[in-house]
Amino acid sequence: MKKEDITHKIIGAAYKVFNTLGFGFLESVYKKAMVLELRKQNMAVKEEQPLKVYYEDSVFGEGQVLARGVKIYFCYRYTGKMLKEIGRHFDIGASGVSQTSRRIALKISQDNKLRGKIRKIENKLKLSVPPLVSLQKFYKKMIQTIQ
Repeated sequence: MKKEDITHKIIGAAYKVFNTLGFGFLESVYKKAMVLELRKQNMAVKEEQPLKVYYEDSVFGEGQVLARGVKIYFCYRYTGKMLKEIGRHFDIGASGVSQTSRRIALKISQDNKLRGKIRKIENKLKLSVPPLVSLQKFYKKMIQTIQ
């Protein structure tokens, strides 16, 4: 199967999922629906595969777990939103937000290379405490900057 055909099937599945579900659900709901739709089209789908995240000329992390943890850490540290609100965004409980943020903060304090990469992102986003924007705006800005 050509890349164009695969791309066409993926985009078609995304439209079908959105048109069926509409808006307002957590990301995890759409992800599960996409997996189901792609499998209905006989496509091989793997979920939550480890990956290396590249930021500019550096490898940021080696897995979705680290990348997601860093996103949660940034949201917790810089948006000023309640744990429950951040948790809803990431489909985890308030205690999960707190624990993830603490684990990532510990990892940052122990890993000079990771600490440098976090500082680069903070500088590029011009982040500072106290809170700067709504969670949704902050998350969009962070994703746009990293991509």
